[in-house]
Amino acid sequence: MQIVISVLPFEDKAIWERRSSEETRRLTLDYAKCSGCGSCAISCPQDAISMVAVGAEKKNDIVIDMDRCVFCKTCTTICPFNALELDINGIKYKSIVSGDFSADFIDKCERCLKCLDACPRDSLIFEIPEGRITKTKEGLVRRDEDLCIYCARCEAACCDAKVISVRKPARGSIKIDQELCDGCGTCIDACPTNNISFAVKTQLWDAVDPILIGENVAGINLLVNYHREVGEAKFNDYCIYCGKCELVCPVNAIKVDIEYFDKGIVGPWSEALERRKNKNKRPPLKQRKIDVEKCHACGDCVVACPVRGKVLKIVNGMVYILDEDACSGCGLCVNYCPGNAMKLYGPEIRKKTIIKEVPELLEIV
Repeated sequence: MQIVISVLPFEDKAIWERRSSEETRRLTLDYAKCSGCGSCAISCPQDAISMVAVGAEKKNDIVIDMDRCVFCKTCTTICPFNALELDINGIKYKSIVSGDFSADFIDKCERCLKCLDACPRDSLIFEIPEGRITKTKEGLVRRDEDLCIYCARCEAACCDAKVISVRKPARGSIKIDQELCDGCGTCIDACPTNNISFAVKTQLWDAVDPILIGENVAGINLLVNYHREVGEAKFNDYCIYCGKCELVCPVNAIKVDIEYFDKGIVGPWSEALERRKNKNKRPPLKQRKIDVEKCHACGDCVVACPVRGKVLKIVNGMVYILDEDACSGCGLCVNYCPGNAMKLYGPEIRKKTIIKEVPELLEIV
């Protein structure tokens, strides 16, 4: 039996397709829905999924190794954001990790629309009948089931507690080591439900020991007083336990545990859920590439790095990698690069790229 595998790239999605004489399997990734939490990569039994461009504000891109992928539906059924879909001969398989949502938007809703402002995924929409121009009783709120992630922010924002009721797909706990946390805020930027904040903010200036971000740049040493805000990270009640905060934390201060899923899930999918819960493996996140044609040695990546002075440094007008092992893969350098010159890749990725690797400098004085 001949099997043909193809990759169909689109602007808003990616499609991987496997065709044979017996069936056609088509795996679709919706970029708008994907948050880059890594659940698919952690759960994949074939280790076929890797993460690219790891960071907080910039989403992680998914790369699937077609030499390993068997189109088994695990990634689609495990995704908490419903970003992956597998089509087998016209039958579509989506995520089974979902909560419950109920609302009386007709009789009890006052049309205050606070729920729309609270939703982090824009899954709630207010529709006004044709010919109306104001928020009247005739207008209705509706929910896009594909976008809703059951974080319960809408329920908390509603002015009437009886209108909206949300049950999350999972229950769990989040632990943070405040002594390890350096207040970089990566977890806050990464959280898809805006669940994390600083309880108390304190402005710090590293003025006593400024950061040396480079040498011999136009004959001038660049010293930067790095300003940041720190405080104890606070987790609210809108977590869906996707684990992205744990994934991007540069100092490994966060631990997310999934205690149980509200819906009984059996069969092979229960094994995938156990892999996601136990997190026996993490997506490979650390292989740095710098596009030398885009890099202008501005130093933003060096300043943004939480382990400043250990990983990146500017020498002779170029950014060099000092110690790859010191990199935690948090992706702040990717986020803050104004020229999009920096990327992080997983070591198992075989995807051909146009990014050029800068050779490490063996000796830096």
